[in-house]
Amino acid sequence: MKVSEKKELMGEFYLPSKPDHKILGRLNIGLDGEVWLEIFGNFETFPYDEAQLYRPLPLINGEVADVGRVALIDCCYRSVSFSLSGPQKKNRIDARYALCNLSVRYENEEEIEFNTLLFSVEHLNSWLNFVGVRQAGTPVEGMTISYILPEDITIKLSDGVEIQFTFGVSWSPPCADGVKITQKAYIRLTSEQPRSLFYFTDLADKINAFLCLALGEVVCIKDVIADKQKINNRVLPAIEIYYQPSVRMEKSSKWNRSHAPFQFRDIKENLTAIFNKWIKNYELTWPTYFLYLSCIMKAGYIETMFLSLVHALENLYEAACVLYGWPKKRGLKQKLEELIFTFRDLIPDDQDAIWNEIIKDVVGVRNYLTHYNKPGFMEKAETPKVVYILYEKLSVIIQLHFLKQVGFSNQEIKSLFKKEAHRLEEKFYRPYYGK
Repeated sequence: MKVSEKKELMGEFYLPSKPDHKILGRLNIGLDGEVWLEIFGNFETFPYDEAQLYRPLPLINGEVADVGRVALIDCCYRSVSFSLSGPQKKNRIDARYALCNLSVRYENEEEIEFNTLLFSVEHLNSWLNFVGVRQAGTPVEGMTISYILPEDITIKLSDGVEIQFTFGVSWSPPCADGVKITQKAYIRLTSEQPRSLFYFTDLADKINAFLCLALGEVVCIKDVIADKQKINNRVLPAIEIYYQPSVRMEKSSKWNRSHAPFQFRDIKENLTAIFNKWIKNYELTWPTYFLYLSCIMKAGYIETMFLSLVHALENLYEAACVLYGWPKKRGLKQKLEELIFTFRDLIPDDQDAIWNEIIKDVVGVRNYLTHYNKPGFMEKAETPKVVYILYEKLSVIIQLHFLKQVGFSNQEIKSLFKKEAHRLEEKFYRPYYGK
């Protein structure tokens, strides 16, 4: 998740089983949501058996200045030092979650359940494109500007949970330069039955992955709170939650509307069906999309990114065998032919030979880079421009299959090329010379 600034918070920490054994420590929260605790000492007396040394700590409680009561969930020692004489060194404990501003003290991890989780995603407001400002009149005759908060958009999932796109607004104080109105979009997950924190953050990760692909950019979760927590039928104040989601970057992304394969208005009529299908098939398709997003997040050597996308497409083919009943095939060439020519309606007849050449080169360059047993492809594999164009072609195929998965037909994809996804169209039809 995205955090506006690193946090280093001093406080006292203890295990629920030993509330009187408090240890001074520093809670750290990184820009990408990483949570770790540095303590001056140990919570327990460790044997010198390494198998016992790194056993997990399900829950650590703490009291921190300016934040109040905190809970660290799903923890384990990263490093432990022993000192037979003299002062103890700092020890590091990693935590999966940090819950801050708590009004209750937890006794065990099983107590931590929620009814609602609220979070935002970078550029979500721009992608939804709901504007609440209303203007009446003319500059000459006089104008009236008002703001109406957009209505919530609700999606019901098959397991009874609701996804809600909701909006908030803030106003700057009036001054000579005018008044600034800032609208922000959020996603609220709501369940009638209390559910675990892991359930909610796992669902948030699935929604975030969908938005990354829909926006055509890696975007991160931020501002996570549980705003309607219940314990013993008592509603408690909102708490802040920090953790590392599956998609994370320290730097903020810069989104260009032309990078998006589609926008909210293109799917709003089928939202419920699309999100239910996405979440149902997530475990099958996520390996493909994770490899694809990892290439964007960790842009490095083009050869490594190319190999990652080839692997992603092989994963995608295996998923398609389950989703669409495709026949099992062993060779990469046959898998690529099936994946690419699924979109035959998008490929002009005179470009079949070009795509067959692309498939041949993808297989040859992949084999050379992994086994060095195809000397005929050495020149292409060692030409960055060729590998980069092949990489871009493969990335388009992955994006096209995402569009297919969420319900777009080939004809609708053609329409998106002209209306929204100019960059996708450019990559798909860019000439390939293989040299």
